[in-house]
Amino acid sequence: MMSYDVVVGDYYGEQIYRLGDGDTSVRILPGLGFNCLGFETSGVELIYGPPDLSALKERPSGFGIPILFPFPNRIEKGQFTFNGTSVQLDVPDTAPHSIHGFVLNRKWEVFDSGESERGGAWVSGRIRSQDSAEVTRQWPFPFELTATYRLKDGVLMLEIEGTNVGIHKMPAGLGTHPYFPLPMKKNSKRDDCRLKVSADSYWPLREDCIPTGERTEVKGKFDLRSPMSIGRETFDDVWTDVLSKDGWSDCEYEDPSAGTRIRIEADSTFREWVTYAPSDQPVVCFEPYTCTTDAVNLDTREIDGGLVSLAPGESLVGSVRISLLEGTAS
Repeated sequence: MMSYDVVVGDYYGEQIYRLGDGDTSVRILPGLGFNCLGFETSGVELIYGPPDLSALKERPSGFGIPILFPFPNRIEKGQFTFNGTSVQLDVPDTAPHSIHGFVLNRKWEVFDSGESERGGAWVSGRIRSQDSAEVTRQWPFPFELTATYRLKDGVLMLEIEGTNVGIHKMPAGLGTHPYFPLPMKKNSKRDDCRLKVSADSYWPLREDCIPTGERTEVKGKFDLRSPMSIGRETFDDVWTDVLSKDGWSDCEYEDPSAGTRIRIEADSTFREWVTYAPSDQPVVCFEPYTCTTDAVNLDTREIDGGLVSLAPGESLVGSVRISLLEGTAS
């Protein structure tokens, strides 16, 4: 008997897709960013989701697994010039820079879902920049983005493809922003939780989180190549020169008191990792990016920040997977 299923339910009046695999399930909300609001396995909720829909609408980048395209993180003052075209993006009233692209707070269209023993349970969605006047006003490079969440053998896979559907070259960057509870359980302590980031270097940032343009070998709090207790440290930093195994780089997060260890992996399309662990929110994020923050402006300074230039019809494709591991990290 097949163990996979896909069920469409209701979430505060919005459709929500539940992918099932035995005692493991994920919940996807197409109507607001195609965001994964929950990933529960063996009775453990791995994702830090919103308390309700209004909280997610108020802060769509603050819960679940936001998808970031056509740029992850910040573009300084929302300004850049690419291939002779000058661009001015909207900037939030509460921050100096544009951030996280255009797709995390908009409605996606579901175009496929299903289940099979070979393929697991999946749901696929897409969004087109041309369908939003607000996006086309700011971003003169038409794109289509598709994503598939796939649950198989207890592992959550996210497969994303961004395509330039315009007639000119397009600057592109892709990222995801998974939120995990820190600590995992109420009776655990944040200080005891351990983080691991498999990367040899990081990008030093200015106070406003824009890279200086230098790359520095990891040391001190930035050397997370072996698991390190977070203690009272906070992070909002970008790592690079990632260490790969079989074409995948990874980060790990362990809560020893809860007996849980999560691994987040990204394929070779992603060359940066952001770790975000603020002091004012009980979360940690491991964010795989194809480029660093403000890569389009670094590119004009002839600094390789990972910016991808997509020719018409060309796509940027990447996959991320999340799993709950057995045992403790070494």
